[in-house]
Amino acid sequence: LGEKCVLAAATAAAQAAYHLAKAEYTLAIATDAVAVKARIAAVADTYANQGARAGALLPFTSALSGLCVAAAAFIVELSPLAASFFPAFASTFAAAASVAKARCEIDFAATAAASSELAYKAAKNPRGKSEEFVRPLNSVGRLIATVVRQIWRQTRERILRVLRPSRGRIALRTA
Repeated sequence: LGEKCVLAAATAAAQAAYHLAKAEYTLAIATDAVAVKARIAAVADTYANQGARAGALLPFTSALSGLCVAAAAFIVELSPLAASFFPAFASTFAAAASVAKARCEIDFAATAAASSELAYKAAKNPRGKSEEFVRPLNSVGRLIATVVRQIWRQTRERILRVLRPSRGRIALRTA
């Protein structure tokens, strides 16, 4: 009876360890997917903030254009020749507003591209696995290979150090 209890406990422990490893495998994939999505969302947010910054100038440039038109209407009564410069200033401010609008459109396109990248990376390939996300077994295998290479390198250096005759030491000869 004692051997059966030990066998049952060992089987239960093996099953629990298996299911824990399986859950951690799935959790590793999910954590990596969240990290990738957070990175892409941060890039999209950065572009959106740049667009908002460029767009903040649009009302100001429009107000300056309106001020130039109003100034031209006022100055035309005093000096028609001087009033002819204000529409040129207004068109300069309108051109500046067009540049700010173009920057907003570029930042919008970059934001859309970053969002599309997120959607693309989340797409499944025919085997049902996401191509861009981590594969825990492959990653652990690469980590183990790195550790083994480092251990081998250190061991080889120590062996060569022992086998190589020491340089700089004076060998004592006994006659």
